[in-house]
Amino acid sequence: MSRAQPVGSVKLYSVLAGIMIATFLISLDVSIIATAIPAISTHFHATTDIGWCGATYPLTMCALQPISGKLSSLLSLRWTCLAFYCVFLLGSLICGVANSSKMCIIGRAVAGAGGSGVVSGGLSVIALITTPQQRPLFTGLVTSLYALGPVVAPIIGGALAEHNWRWCFLINLPGGAVTVVTLLLFFHPPRNPIRSGVMLLPSVCTQVFGSLVSGILDKRRSSVSTEVASDAVL
Repeated sequence: MSRAQPVGSVKLYSVLAGIMIATFLISLDVSIIATAIPAISTHFHATTDIGWCGATYPLTMCALQPISGKLSSLLSLRWTCLAFYCVFLLGSLICGVANSSKMCIIGRAVAGAGGSGVVSGGLSVIALITTPQQRPLFTGLVTSLYALGPVVAPIIGGALAEHNWRWCFLINLPGGAVTVVTLLLFFHPPRNPIRSGVMLLPSVCTQVFGSLVSGILDKRRSSVSTEVASDAVL
């Protein structure tokens, strides 16, 4: 799929469905463990660093937004979207099989790193595959799902935690498989050569490092242990 598809196109709606699922799951992860924290802390017998299970994901996702957006414009949009989403799924899997609070925090950091490029990449895909008339509708649907995720996440997380808190993370895997398959099968944008903008990456990395350090220092001022977070994020 290298140009806008007509209304009703199976390819168009398949790719859009994959993007919507990915966007919803990314936003769902921001607060899905809010009501599962007691179950997680009880399971790992950890209280001092358990707050990082919730904080590490949005911290890494926000801090890496600049570099993820730049990579999407420099490299293949198809493969960068797939790479970021696979990293997100890997982080979710790590959290789902974690045997310690530290492993769970590391998984959240990995998931946040992957999530940093999913939403912006998805909006770029929509801009590429839709016509100017279609674009506002589909962009609005995707952003609405992104806003809906954190609202319903605590409810979903609480329901899953009553059964097994690990499903708060493993729930991402089935939906993630759908997104990966639709992008692989139906999204084929024109190839773009790697641009000289790679030279901008050092400055972007500096911004990312500063954002991460700022977040860790803020947590330290909140009297939360930073030993685990430093290992997971830095």
